[in-house]
Amino acid sequence: MSRLRRKLGDPPLISTTSGVGYRVADTPTA
Repeated sequence: MSRLRRKLGDPPLISTTSGVGYRVADTPTA
């Protein structure tokens, strides 16, 4: 996941959640 975050430049929009993978803070996916 860190590879993707680095590729995106680690934007504040994306919150990395362990287990789920990644989710965009703008779109709440439970």
